[in-house]
Amino acid sequence: MRPLASTGLLVGLAAAFCSLGQTCIPAGPPAEENLANAPVYITGSEFLDPPAVGLDRFYQPTWTFAIDAEQAVGFRLTVATRAPHDLRARLRDNTTGAVQDLRRIDPPSHDERTALGDAPQPFSDAVRDLLAAGIGLFWHDDPNQQPAAISHQFAFLIPEPARGPFAQIEVFTATAADGSALYIDHIELVRGFYYMAVLGDSVAWGNGLLDSDKHAARVADAIERATGHKVIRQMLALSGARIVPDPTDGICDISCYREAPAVSTSITVQVDLVQRPDLVTLVLMDGCINDIHVSTIINPDTTEDELTAASARFCKDEMIALLGKTRTHMPQATIVVTGYYPLASEASDIPGLLTWLDTQEVTPNEDLVNFAERASVNSRIFADASRADLVAAVVAAGAAASAGPPILFVDPGFSPDNAVFTPDSWLWGLSADSSAVGDLAGQLKVFPEDPLFAARLPACFTASGADLSLECVFASLGHPNKRGAQAYTDAIVAGLRSVGVLPVTP
Repeated sequence: MRPLASTGLLVGLAAAFCSLGQTCIPAGPPAEENLANAPVYITGSEFLDPPAVGLDRFYQPTWTFAIDAEQAVGFRLTVATRAPHDLRARLRDNTTGAVQDLRRIDPPSHDERTALGDAPQPFSDAVRDLLAAGIGLFWHDDPNQQPAAISHQFAFLIPEPARGPFAQIEVFTATAADGSALYIDHIELVRGFYYMAVLGDSVAWGNGLLDSDKHAARVADAIERATGHKVIRQMLALSGARIVPDPTDGICDISCYREAPAVSTSITVQVDLVQRPDLVTLVLMDGCINDIHVSTIINPDTTEDELTAASARFCKDEMIALLGKTRTHMPQATIVVTGYYPLASEASDIPGLLTWLDTQEVTPNEDLVNFAERASVNSRIFADASRADLVAAVVAAGAAASAGPPILFVDPGFSPDNAVFTPDSWLWGLSADSSAVGDLAGQLKVFPEDPLFAARLPACFTASGADLSLECVFASLGHPNKRGAQAYTDAIVAGLRSVGVLPVTP
């Protein structure tokens, strides 16, 4: 029996304890209350494989059988419910949204069950005919069930044409007046897994973006549409990450707030943290801007020679070493290195740039017009130099590992018109709207415009609890917004198609 992650785990354990013959006092409402109006939990499964990484409730059926010219799958779910006779189930196609009520049938007889063997499968011509008609079925599969038990087994038979590549099995015992299910639990059935690792800094993480808007999530969506397999993402990128490890680095674990982490994990160490690297098919990664540091790039006092030298060191030499380590660790994976963009340009709003400088602890020592010009020039120098150096790193790493899958560089295609604080910016900027912060509005004059700002604030107080960390508050500033993330997505998908990792579609 395979356990599933569920808040019903304690219920399942209690049921198992009672089933061992211990004296149990059933908990819950009085006897006259409708027991169907209670939560239902899926606590275990058979003939379903979860992904090798993570706790997501995606499962690939492992038992198939033929129905005429089609295939069907069979599996069991262990369900914690106090009203097993009221249990209903339905199948939801997550691609089309179509919903099919699964037909509950009488369980097989003793002789039929004996003939079945261990795996759920058709036990009569009538069952086979229903499956051939595209109808999914389930039955209560506990032949020796004790009356007071909470944990129950149900067998499911689902014809392949009915479920599509991504489908939910939903179980419930009660419905609202409008017919919608109450206290529902579900798992998702998939036809295979595609493992992807995301390594890098705040651009790879997607500062300020909802998860569904991050370019890693959108690329995953494109892969799922093209392959029919569920993408399992390992998101190890985090804000502030450098390629070169630092003695102060630590491990940003599952409880770490990656948008403004209290501890940094270098990209080099991120490679070592990938779980089941032997299964990873695709690596999305970036790196080198934090080794140079944003404050250095937009500081008017930084010279062109200093910027190009820093880019050559980190975006080329250190990236070559990082790619070599990544290829050694995941030799079967295609590696995509994404580039950067001009942070500021001549069209950038000067007051906005000044606010950004404050968050980076940079003070201009010249008039504002000259400062803005120098900041835009340095942004262009960094964008051009880092692009050339990252390309050189990818070429060198590819030549050193010519026998493996491709290593490619992807330019997101930002122009100076898309820099921060421009009319056509693809980067998060600032807003005068203080509605999200309430009493804190008096401490700030302008506010980040990203949708995560209010949720980020609790993590931005210093250890004393009295002051706000400006770098944390403005963590989204200068990072790709939804339009910028889409530009990254389009460039990555086009790159994967160009090397044959994804099919070329009209």
